[in-house]
Amino acid sequence: LPVAYYTTLFRPQLWGFFLFDFERGFAFYWCAKQIGLFCALFWMLRRLRLRSAGLVWLGALWIYFSSYTQWWFSSPNMLPEMIASWAACIGSATVLFGSGKWWKLAGVGFVVAGINFILCLYPPYQVPLLLLGLAIMTGWLLETHDRQLRRGFLLAFAAMLVIALLLVPFFLEMRPTFKLIASTVYPGLRRSTGGALSLFRL
Repeated sequence: LPVAYYTTLFRPQLWGFFLFDFERGFAFYWCAKQIGLFCALFWMLRRLRLRSAGLVWLGALWIYFSSYTQWWFSSPNMLPEMIASWAACIGSATVLFGSGKWWKLAGVGFVVAGINFILCLYPPYQVPLLLLGLAIMTGWLLETHDRQLRRGFLLAFAAMLVIALLLVPFFLEMRPTFKLIASTVYPGLRRSTGGALSLFRL
């Protein structure tokens, strides 16, 4: 939700509420979810160097128009923003590990998208997306010859450190709320180790 707090600077989809009246702010938010999701997916797939432009378009449209993604557009759990931020982080990480000159801009993009991703605060989707992102980046690094591993790891570590430092005040202020949430049946006491779906349902 739009809150006049410093973390909103890292959530571009909410800026419209502070720039326009409520209805236009909501329209900006809705359009940012849609445009951000598609553009981030498209850019990530291009950065992963898929050879076919048609495959990039198909992949971005497939994820965007999947019924599961579309259903979550109407939920406060912000899955479209979460996927967009996740894709932007992966795209930025490929720049950080590459040999190009845009690493400073990619670092800023990684920090902004990373904070946006974290602030979605829905671990049941964040944890699987993090694991999938690690698998994608590992495969990309193994397949890509135009990479600088040492510099990439240093830049990625520095970006993650900046994210952690920027979020310290937020988590300190939110600590009482997190304690309150932790004592609820849902989501506080909810536990999942995964693997609960049958092969048929999967």
